Amino acid sequence: EAVRNFLAGKWFDEAVAVAQECLKARQRWQQTLGVAALAGEVLESLPESHGSYAVIADAEARSHLTLGFTERALARYRALLQRYERLAAAEPDRADYQRDLSVSYERMGDLYRALGQGDDARRAYAQALAIRERLAAAEPDRADYQRDLVVSLVRQAEIEKGDNASR
Repeated sequence: EAVRNFLAGKWFDEAVAVAQECLKARQRWQQTLGVAALAGEVLESLPESHGSYAVIADAEARSHLTLGFTERALARYRALLQRYERLAAAEPDRADYQRDLSVSYERMGDLYRALGQGDDARRAYAQALAIRERLAAAEPDRADYQRDLVVSLVRQAEIEKGDNASR
């Protein structure tokens, strides 16, 4: 109820803080449907520009995926991807937008891979890798960029290995 009241009063930071604690508790208690429902309700009122929008949206999408609602998960991840594509296109020099876009491509790749859509997964992973290579080259001392690059390379290797194993 507190989340609803904060959202109604447009106290978004407070709503998100309470919602995130509720989501953590529901995840601990394996109430996946409750996570999806609460996250969805928050997203109805939370502005897309809020800093925690993507975190809440990711919680909703992961819950839908766990519940077997792949179309809902796919729709949420596609919406997030479009959001990051818009932000990155509007301000291509913002490394944080580029990194968020790479994470979104990676999540799409993971989802496509889980759905057995190897070609789509490969394309999404390749897009994430291209961004991460640029970020890591531009700032070689950033450990998070180097880690992201390694994750992309591992994803690429895994999907290539999986394809070769099925041939």
